[in-house]
Amino acid sequence: MINISFNKSYKINNNDIIQLIKNVITITDIFRIDFAKQPIKANYSKEFRVYREIDNFAENFITSCLTMQKDLRIYKKGICGVCYGGLELPIIMKSMDNRIDDVSVLKFNKNVTGYSKKQSLELRFFDVFNAGGIELFGVDKQKSYVLLDDNLLTGKTMQLALTTLYDIGIDVDKIIVVRYPGVNRISQMFMPNHGAIDYRHFFEFIEGLYFPSPYSWRDPYSSDPYEDSLGIFDLNRRKVLECLVKNGDYSKNSEVSFVKRLIRNENN
Repeated sequence: MINISFNKSYKINNNDIIQLIKNVITITDIFRIDFAKQPIKANYSKEFRVYREIDNFAENFITSCLTMQKDLRIYKKGICGVCYGGLELPIIMKSMDNRIDDVSVLKFNKNVTGYSKKQSLELRFFDVFNAGGIELFGVDKQKSYVLLDDNLLTGKTMQLALTTLYDIGIDVDKIIVVRYPGVNRISQMFMPNHGAIDYRHFFEFIEGLYFPSPYSWRDPYSSDPYEDSLGIFDLNRRKVLECLVKNGDYSKNSEVSFVKRLIRNENN
């Protein structure tokens, strides 16, 4: 991925892509599939959703580089990715500095996961021990942690992550995020039970924020409070889904097929 993103003379070939996907699958220990032995017509739609994160690799890599240049002792801390957007960031950091030996993941289960569910939670009364939806993997309570996520929109997900770690006695040294929303999402921050990040913490407790979040303009007249008039929330996600439509890699009732129908209606 470093070659693909930064080496102008590098040429991508099928074998490299297959190996890249295998490596990602092995590292995350999820969806172990030998692509070489699968039928040519097999539907890989769910596995290929990892491209939603790969298409932002350059931004994630640059943010990781800048973070590690600024904090030369980060290898002595624990690094925790907030699922699912922050899942790849600890992997990138670990690949850059093998001295990092404490990599963990914070995952919200179905009781808490999903954008609308997180926004509806009341932070003042959130209790991690009774939430029924928090899973932590590989945490060492003796270490100070760095929390990692890709997008920081209203900050609700990150605040839940902070609350979770504090509740179980883990110190958070700082948080690292790749993107922060532009003016197209300011109106969302003033919706009930939403919010904005306190800018006074930028570059001290909150680092990163080097790129604009890839969200569409929020349409106040849309039936969905988070989407634009065409039902789009994440522009990068839409791009990947359109690529899958063009390559015929989707099942009948998948998210990709829904986008295909949406495109057809737009053209009509």
